[in-house]
Amino acid sequence: MENDIYLELVTQYPIKFDNLIIRQPTFREIKDFGINNYYNLLYPFMLHVGVFDIPEEDVEKVNFFSDILMGSQEYMLNIVIALRFFTNASDIGISEDGKSLICVKDETETIIDDTNFNTFSDIILKMNDKEKIEVEKPPKNMSEKQRDVWQKLHEGREREKQKNVTHLYDVLNICEFGGNYHIPIETMLNWSLWRIMNCYHSIINRSSYNDGVKFCLVGGDVKNINGNNHWTKKLMVGKK
Repeated sequence: MENDIYLELVTQYPIKFDNLIIRQPTFREIKDFGINNYYNLLYPFMLHVGVFDIPEEDVEKVNFFSDILMGSQEYMLNIVIALRFFTNASDIGISEDGKSLICVKDETETIIDDTNFNTFSDIILKMNDKEKIEVEKPPKNMSEKQRDVWQKLHEGREREKQKNVTHLYDVLNICEFGGNYHIPIETMLNWSLWRIMNCYHSIINRSSYNDGVKFCLVGGDVKNINGNNHWTKKLMVGKK
């Protein structure tokens, strides 16, 4: 990402985007807003052209922001609500051609369009420890039998992935009790979602390192605790 926002993420400071300020809501605000409602806000920012069933020969003709997002009333409304929730914009409108959003703060306009939406989207996703949706598409020119086998394997991988999903309540529980010190829930209610997830990843990575040290003492293999596997590297922001 072009903008290095890790300092803002660590300190939980607002993030400047053009003439707007993107705030990082506390977990208390997110909980009051509703977890499912909050994740619905994030959904359009997780999308990309590959999610949609667009013929390969037409992909380059499609403008993801103006054609897909702005072309859908549901996605467009979701983005407008997200802009109201995350930014200090006092008014949000749609351009006459319907291809961009106009955010106004103190009579100054910030245009959200296909030239800067990806940057804005990256900030929102990173703030919330989210990524673009991964799409696994079948290889080309498969026979019917090969496609059937691929589909079954794909469904199996998806089921396994769902079984291994770490839920937010598990994350909070590990943050509260899984580290060297107890972190009260009341404290985490005032943290951003990124800070909570950073705490979780730090505990997991430090625990993994400690396990590696134990294996090293038994087998003498230091590759799992040296270099990029050292605990200081594991706790580097942006490296998790």
